[in-house]
Amino acid sequence: MSNISNPLQLRADRPLEPDRHATLAALDGILNRLKCSYMLVGATARDILLYNVFGQRVLRATQDVDIAILIDSWDRFKTVKSEILSAPDFQPSTVQPYRVLHKTSGSASSTPVDILPFGEIATEAEAFRWPPPDTDLVMNAAAFADAYESSITVAIGSGFDLRIASIQGLVLLKLLAWVDKAESKQAQDVLRLIETYADSGNEDRLYTDKIDLLEAEEFDFRLAGARLLAQDVLVLAAPRTVEIVRSLLRDSKRMNTFQSQMGGSILHFDDSTVDQSGIRLRAFADTFLGA
Repeated sequence: MSNISNPLQLRADRPLEPDRHATLAALDGILNRLKCSYMLVGATARDILLYNVFGQRVLRATQDVDIAILIDSWDRFKTVKSEILSAPDFQPSTVQPYRVLHKTSGSASSTPVDILPFGEIATEAEAFRWPPPDTDLVMNAAAFADAYESSITVAIGSGFDLRIASIQGLVLLKLLAWVDKAESKQAQDVLRLIETYADSGNEDRLYTDKIDLLEAEEFDFRLAGARLLAQDVLVLAAPRTVEIVRSLLRDSKRMNTFQSQMGGSILHFDDSTVDQSGIRLRAFADTFLGA
């Protein structure tokens, strides 16, 4: 699917911020000791790949950390969370049952860490209801297994490598998250990932084995990148997940909402117009739908 090096390396001029490094190193140490497989997802994963690895500008700054853990029972989840909270600098959160807080002695604020379970804990629909007393909380783990299988390794330094959802895995997760809640941040992230995919480790592919995409788009690099991203997402997505995304892409009403939400961030980065970004989204959608 991709010929970028694995593990990926952080750019020398873009190391992780100390607080973020401390949080990720602490989590990695605990989860490895527990032999709990995990991957980094969400906005921090996006930022590390786009900014720290590939040198792109990021959509919006975030300090939140989302860790998806592969588990088979709620007892296992409780054990993992308990071990995290017993470690130095971690505190419980009263906001959500899956959240903890991390704050080092030199930090001015706490970093929220969301621990997101997936795997055998989910139902056949890949959704699950939180156990008592939080039974009103339902989480959807659709596409997490797909993203995990395509996840990559990023060498963070100081003795640990971080498993992180790939760009195509993040796009799939964010599309499914938008289907659930229709939040503008998901649409804006999808746009940014579409617009930067060609320049994020895929340059050689577009000039070699995927030259047909570049030629078909008259060497419009970003447009060809949008089509390449759709092809790569199709490779990793399970059939049922593909159908969920296709249902969204075929729904003109929902796609109009999606495009209007993603448009709020376009001019913040470059001279793209809403029409140009809409064309790139359409190129992604047409390729995903097989048009």
